[in-house]
Amino acid sequence: MNKWTVWASRQGVPAWYIGVPSAVQVQHISDFILHGFQFGFGSGGPIHSDSIMSVLQGVRHFFAASGFEFPLAHPHIRMLLKGISRLDTPRRRKAPVSLDMLEACFHSMAFADPFEQALWGVLCLAFFLC
Repeated sequence: MNKWTVWASRQGVPAWYIGVPSAVQVQHISDFILHGFQFGFGSGGPIHSDSIMSVLQGVRHFFAASGFEFPLAHPHIRMLLKGISRLDTPRRRKAPVSLDMLEACFHSMAFADPFEQALWGVLCLAFFLC
């Protein structure tokens, strides 16, 4: 909600949309989305559409809790978010840890040390559960 109120105050837009026509609301929300896509919300760079959607869902939640409507389901906003999601760069997947790497860690540890025992436990949990 803070990202929305800061952006709205900088743009001179009423943050709670009291008395603002629907078409103007949609335009302001679209501008907010495009600003997030181009500059991020304080990150200094562009952010993924999933992050923008998370911010918008948070704003919508606060509007609903206060008895106001935030037109996130408007077709223009949905189309804009869909288009931005197509421009997102694919996320890089990290290479999985192989059994050979886990075995090399096992052989290099001195299990008399409690720290290394705990470290081995964490490595096993990470390998099998992630």
